[in-house]
Amino acid sequence: MINTFSIAILPLLWKYNIQLPIVQPSDEFMKKIIKKINHEQIISLRIKADHFKRTMELANSDTFTNIKSLTFDNLQKLMQIYGIRKYFPRPTSLSLHYTGEIDFHKVCKIFNLIPDSVQRLKIHCGSINCSHDYLKLLFTGIDNFNTIIKYFTLHVGHTSWSLVNHCVQGHKKCILRTITDFIRIMFNIQHVCVIVNKGNVETWLDVNEWTGLVDKCRQLEKITLKVIRNVSNGTQLIEKIQEIEDSLHNKRDSIKFQVKVK
Repeated sequence: MINTFSIAILPLLWKYNIQLPIVQPSDEFMKKIIKKINHEQIISLRIKADHFKRTMELANSDTFTNIKSLTFDNLQKLMQIYGIRKYFPRPTSLSLHYTGEIDFHKVCKIFNLIPDSVQRLKIHCGSINCSHDYLKLLFTGIDNFNTIIKYFTLHVGHTSWSLVNHCVQGHKKCILRTITDFIRIMFNIQHVCVIVNKGNVETWLDVNEWTGLVDKCRQLEKITLKVIRNVSNGTQLIEKIQEIEDSLHNKRDSIKFQVKVK
C-alpha cells in the first residue's frame, strides 16, 4: 500500500511497471508525487469520503481512470462522491467502509451513482439500522438498473440486537429482511456473502427470506453466511440449515447455501 514514499524510487516503479494501490493520499502526496506516477500503474484507491473533493482537485483528470478497486471510508453524503463516474469510469470493485452503523436507505442512494462497470460490491460496517421506518421499500428508490454487480459481501461488526424488539414494523428478522431487500436491487447478483464478527447465527436463518431472494434474483448461485463468534447454543442449527437448503433446491437445484460458524 502506498501513501508517501521517496521520489527517488519512482524510476524503479517505472522500470518494473509496478502496480500501485494508493491509500488515503495526503495533500502533500497529491501535490508532489501523484503526477509523477504513470497513471496506468495505479490500480486502486482508498480514500476518506470527506477528503474526496480535495483529492480530486489536486489530481489530473486522467489520474485514476484505470483503477479497478475503489474504497470509500465513512461515506455519508452524496455530495461527497457526485464525481465518481467522472473520475472513475471503469472500476470493477467498490467497497464502502463504515466504523459505525449504516442506513440502507442512504446506501441505496449511493447505489444509484455506482459506475456500470462495478461487478463486486463490499460493505463493512459496525451495525445496521432498521429500514422499516419508511413506508416505501428500499428498492423503490433505485433508478440505476444498468449495474452488473455479481458479487456482494457484507461484513457486520456485530448484530444490532435491539432491532429484533424495536423494529418499527415488528419484523422478527429485521436485520435479515433489510439486507435481503437491498440485495434484491442487484438483478445480476451471483454470489452473496454475509460475515458477522459476533452474533447469533439463527438471526440469519429464515427460510422465507432466502427463498424469496432466490425467486427475485434469478442468477443467484451461492449464498454464504459466516458467523465468526457465534453466541447461540446451536442445538437446532443443523435442522434449520437443512430446511433452507432443501427449500432453495426446490426453487433452483443448482443453488448453494453454505453456513460457517466458529
